[in-house]
Amino acid sequence: MSFDYPGGLSTAGLAINSSGAITGNYFDSAQRQHGFLRNPDGTFTGFDVPGARNTSPLAINDAGTITGSYDDFGGVVGGFVRDPGGAISTFTGGTSPSPRSINSQGVIVGTYQQNSTTTSCFLRDTTGAITTFNILGSNRSICVSINDSGAIAGLYSSLSHGFVRDAAGNVTTFDPDSQFTAPAAINNGGTIAGAYKPNAGRLHSGFIRSAAGAFTTFSVPSAFETFPKALNLTGAVAGYWIATNGVLHAFLRSPTGSFTPLDPTGATSAIAFGINADGAVTGYWEDADHNGHGFLFKDECAAPTITSLTPSTNSLWPPNNKLVEVRLTATTDAGCGSVSCRILSVTSNEPISQGVDWVLTGPLTLNLRATRSGLGNGRVYTITVQCTDGSANSVTKTVTVTVLHDQGH
Repeated sequence: MSFDYPGGLSTAGLAINSSGAITGNYFDSAQRQHGFLRNPDGTFTGFDVPGARNTSPLAINDAGTITGSYDDFGGVVGGFVRDPGGAISTFTGGTSPSPRSINSQGVIVGTYQQNSTTTSCFLRDTTGAITTFNILGSNRSICVSINDSGAIAGLYSSLSHGFVRDAAGNVTTFDPDSQFTAPAAINNGGTIAGAYKPNAGRLHSGFIRSAAGAFTTFSVPSAFETFPKALNLTGAVAGYWIATNGVLHAFLRSPTGSFTPLDPTGATSAIAFGINADGAVTGYWEDADHNGHGFLFKDECAAPTITSLTPSTNSLWPPNNKLVEVRLTATTDAGCGSVSCRILSVTSNEPISQGVDWVLTGPLTLNLRATRSGLGNGRVYTITVQCTDGSANSVTKTVTVTVLHDQGH
C-alpha cells in the first residue's frame, strides 16, 4: 500500500509501532522537511518543532511517542520528543544531536558531535537527563537502537565494529568475521541485525546475532549488497538490497530465512525502514518520475488454527472428590504475529458446583474434581481453549477429560 502526506512532496515512512502508527517525513515546495504521524486508520497528523526549518522524525514507540532531530533558521540543530498528545519538547548538547531510537519506556539513544574529531553516544532518560559515553575510549561511537530492557546496539571506531551495551553499562563487542560491522537494530529478546563486510570480500551482507552471541549471515538472492534496517521480536528483518545495476529494492526476511520482495508496483527504487511486532513494514519508494512515496506492507497471513489440543491426562481415577491438576498442550499453525492460547470455558455433563469442581490456575492449566454421580455413566468435563494472534484473529477447540464411573469390573 502506497501513501502520501496530503499536499506534501516526497513522503517517507521511517518507523512503525505495534498499533500500526507510522512516523516519517515529507517535503514542501520550498524543500523544507516536516514530520507526520500516520494513524492506524490511515489519517495523517502533520507536525513541526516550533521555529524549526526542518523536522526529521526517526522513531516511534508503542505509546506513540516520537523522537527525531530538527534544525532552525539560526543554524541550531537539536533533538525533539513529541508525546502522544502532540506536545513537543526539544533538547541540545554537543553539536548536531541525532536521536536514533526510543524504547517503550521513552528512553532515547542517539549520537552527537562532541567536537570536530569525536562522535559520542547519548542516552536520554525519561526525566530528560542525558548521559554521554564512548565505547572503549573510541573517538567514534554511534548508538543506533535501544530495547525495552535498556540494551543498546551500535558501532564504534573508525573501522566500525559492533557492540551491545546492557542497562548496567557493560559492553560486549563483536564482529561476524568481518572487516566492517554496522548493527541496525536490537529487539526485546536481545537479537541484533545489521550489515557487515566479510573479511574475504568487499560487499555488504546481512547478519543476525542472537542474544547468546551466535551469528547467522545472509544475502538476498541475486543481491550485489544487502542492508538490514529493522528487526522485530520474531526475528523478521526488513531492509533493502542493491542490484548490480545500482537499483535499491526493499525486502522482508522471515524468521525461517525466506525472502519477500516489497517493492510497490511501479517502483524504480525502494527501501524498507521499519517493522513492527506483527510484521507490518514501512518504507520509501520512488516512481519513474523520481517522486517519493511512503509504503506500508502487511502480510495477509491466515488466521491461526489449533492443530492439536492434548490434556496431560484423559481420565481421572479414583473418584475420591479431590482436585487433580490437568495441563493442556496446544499446538497452533499460521496466524498473524505471535499466537497466545487460554482456557475459555469449562462445562460438565453432570450438575456441578461452579468454582468448586474446577479451578483455573493458568492460561492452559486447571484443577478438576475427581467426582461423578453414582447413577450416571461417568462425568465428562469439556474444556474450550481459545487461541488468538497478533491481529485479534481467534479460533477455539475443545478437549474432554472423563471421571470414569468404574474401571469396567
